[in-house]
Amino acid sequence: MDETFLGGVASQMLGRLTDSTFSNGFLLHGYGIFFTSKRLIGFTYRKITLVAYLIPFCIFLLWLGILLPTMAWGLKVDPNGFPLPYPAYVMVPLLIGPLVLVVTFVVYLSPRRVRMKIERQKPTSLTELTRRQPDLSLERADISQVTIDGNPDFRFPNPRTTFTMRTGQQYSFDIGRPEFFTILGSHSAPRRLRRSNREQGTLRTNTGLTVLSE
Repeated sequence: MDETFLGGVASQMLGRLTDSTFSNGFLLHGYGIFFTSKRLIGFTYRKITLVAYLIPFCIFLLWLGILLPTMAWGLKVDPNGFPLPYPAYVMVPLLIGPLVLVVTFVVYLSPRRVRMKIERQKPTSLTELTRRQPDLSLERADISQVTIDGNPDFRFPNPRTTFTMRTGQQYSFDIGRPEFFTILGSHSAPRRLRRSNREQGTLRTNTGLTVLSE
């Protein structure tokens, strides 16, 4: 039987979780999960995310490099006030400008850059899917269950999806895009997360996988 490309989703809002809660705290998102008739394939886009947010991080360091010496000088000259070493029309742009740039990058420019680059690199066919080295490749026949539940880690408010293999090994993902549930065919899964934890539902998905929502 020939392998067929079924679709997938890639986004900065997706991330592969590790077994370490500490490591997950430093997780840079940017991931793609794709399905074929035989496999589940994952690609990491963390490098794109890292590069995009490196610019505002450097600007933030520059801002600290201006702010901290200014504060130290002001406290030394007048501990009860906050004198400026130069006129306000010189210092205010230096103190406020970099901070405005950081917020602009973090809120708009960096997410937009990540979104556009991931969209350009996202495979749309089986040929494109096999061109690059995957971060993860699972045989669908070896996946025994897909569980969608809430992540107990408060740092990740989005639903967590766990693929359990027949060997018992698990692969978990922080899912922040509704398109992922569309690909699975489980549109009701996120809504079920808001119900009682005692209520469970089993869904047969478009990808042929069984999803257990908790």
